[in-house]
Amino acid sequence: MANIGSSNQQVSILPFDGENYDFWFVKMKTIFKSLGLWESVVEGFTEPNTTEGMTENQKKKLDEKRQKDASALSLIQKNVTDPIFPRIMRVESAKEAWETLRNEFQSDDKVRAIKLQSLRKDLENMKMKEDETLKDYSSRFLELINQMKTHGEDISNQRIVEKILISLPEKFDPIVAVIEETKDLSTLSVQEVMASLKSYEQRMARHTEKAVETSLLSRFMQAPSHFHLGAAKRVLRYIQGTIDYGIMNGRSKEVKLTGFCDSDFGGCKDDMKSTSGYCFTLGSGVFSWLSKKQQSVAQSSAET
Repeated sequence: MANIGSSNQQVSILPFDGENYDFWFVKMKTIFKSLGLWESVVEGFTEPNTTEGMTENQKKKLDEKRQKDASALSLIQKNVTDPIFPRIMRVESAKEAWETLRNEFQSDDKVRAIKLQSLRKDLENMKMKEDETLKDYSSRFLELINQMKTHGEDISNQRIVEKILISLPEKFDPIVAVIEETKDLSTLSVQEVMASLKSYEQRMARHTEKAVETSLLSRFMQAPSHFHLGAAKRVLRYIQGTIDYGIMNGRSKEVKLTGFCDSDFGGCKDDMKSTSGYCFTLGSGVFSWLSKKQQSVAQSSAET
């Protein structure tokens, strides 16, 4: 990964390895513009045969153009991998290096049209999976949209929003109906839609967490005791005190998958059944968990 920029500003990008030229093109173009070098790449620089007859001001401007061209050529050379570098190692200007890579790796109109047709079909068939988080789906969805735009597709914001809403699973139907009834889809941004959907997903997750405690108490609905009433009050206090709680996924130096499992081994004194559970973490936050009461009883032979 190359560091680009002055002492007070650095930008890092992955060197071009022959794949995804369109993405690399856009990134490099932005960097050239930020450093004031894009004009040198587009117009190029040709060394004059002689500087005789030039004024000091003209010579100074010539030196500036020469320096900019050298800086732009250096950026291109630094941001290609070793297998790509021989293609531009003998060129003398940034424009020549830039056009050499573009002519070889940029898809022609026919290839781009075929690829775009395939991407359109992928968008038409795209659906969010039942076990997929909204974050994962939005990343997958927006990556496809960016690929389509890179290949020349002029896709409106309204079309993107409408596709998101119709591609969600049934559990999102309530919030989708609210958005369609109360919002103008022609002016609604993708970020606003995603924010509403993420808030709804978080509320559903909190409701699922509360359902674990209430499900445990519901086993004793037929013959509750004062003990169960006390437990119900504790659940209510817990819900009241944790209504704004959630799972915090912070930045972690090591992304490590870790799993935990446990059982209370006949913890229910009423029927001697065990409750088993597990949870998995990836990095800093829990992303999957389960607590379930076993269906059968397996008492130890040592019990009397």
